[in-house]
Amino acid sequence: MLNKVDENLKIGQYCLENGSINAAANRLYYAVFQTLLMWATKEGKHIPETGKHRALIKYIEGPKSIYFKKIFKRLMQIRETADYEIESIEKSKLDELKDGLDDFVNYYKKKAGY
Repeated sequence: MLNKVDENLKIGQYCLENGSINAAANRLYYAVFQTLLMWATKEGKHIPETGKHRALIKYIEGPKSIYFKKIFKRLMQIRETADYEIESIEKSKLDELKDGLDDFVNYYKKKAGY
């Protein structure tokens, strides 16, 4: 799973830098999702077969849990707009989350032992 996280971060950043903002939103979201899934699985948390994305939110914990939940939920909203709505995402929406996204991924990678 770690290779998927790193690949999605790399591709997401590439897309963001090259103007493919909707694709960037999708890949960056999945990097965050997969990081959280990797950690939750290692911790033995129950991961339902359906509704994994929303179920994982309840497992966000620790001193930065409010901050990380906000990032995860906001990135999920942005990704859903990018994937399912007619309008495109503005680059500024992802730029606003960049530092938080990096913090999130690094925190949960470390908690997962990577």
